[in-house]
Amino acid sequence: MGYVYSGLWFLIAILLFVRFRGEGKVVYVLSGYFVIMGIWWLINQMVQIDLMSGVYGWVFRGISALMLVVLVVTYIYDRKIRISESDETSDAGEDM
Repeated sequence: MGYVYSGLWFLIAILLFVRFRGEGKVVYVLSGYFVIMGIWWLINQMVQIDLMSGVYGWVFRGISALMLVVLVVTYIYDRKIRISESDETSDAGEDM
């Protein structure tokens, strides 16, 4: 069953990268995270060590928490840039 999860993570990463890449930088970060998830689940199925429990489980949770923080920061940064660009565009339109 882990192979199915691994395949789904890779499929989601490819879908995000191909279909939604114009939405912002957060899509690239999220796509990279899903590639890491796919690799992690695939390795978990291929080796005898359980990578979802013990120390490896905490490493997995730490990577997920770090990616969540990076995604939130990237989203806020992109949003500020888009808001400032839209403000500049609306200000330029009022001057004419």
